[in-house]
Amino acid sequence: MLGVKSESENSLPPQLIDACYRQWSDSLRRFAWTVTRDRELASDAVQIAFLSLAQVGGGVAEPARKAWLYKAVFRQAVRLRETRAKDIDGLLEGVIEQIGPNGSSSSPLVKLVEAEDLERIAAAMKSLPLDQQQIVQLRIYDELTFAEIAKRIGVPLGTALSRMRLAIEKIRAELATDEK
Repeated sequence: MLGVKSESENSLPPQLIDACYRQWSDSLRRFAWTVTRDRELASDAVQIAFLSLAQVGGGVAEPARKAWLYKAVFRQAVRLRETRAKDIDGLLEGVIEQIGPNGSSSSPLVKLVEAEDLERIAAAMKSLPLDQQQIVQLRIYDELTFAEIAKRIGVPLGTALSRMRLAIEKIRAELATDEK
């Protein structure tokens, strides 16, 4: 077809990708961190964006390359952050569903999970500040939306979301520390 370039025609030479990486990767990583609040996710977003640049960057005019990278990093950071949040919510909901709100279960799945792991998760949740525990309990046990939680406890929606994010980060950090 006329006017359509193949992927190889749109790719950039490795030397140019390397030069762009050396020039912009640090600032792009800091930018991605503002979206993800996670160093690993920020680095992943930057790497994915540079991979995309390597594959299709020939179609991007040189003056627009930096802006294109920022836009690509932003999209990847948002996608990775949302995926991580869904994974953590699913993990917490699955564990709580299995152990039940009172901490007991006769589920065969729970019997396969080591008691130590369940204790670590329960301890991590109990170590949260009370305002964060409340958000986690309302979200997981009562299955309320964040808007409903905010209304119920009388805080702005952003505060409810921030408390849940902080709770998840603290639980993740405590579980990661226990593994070392």
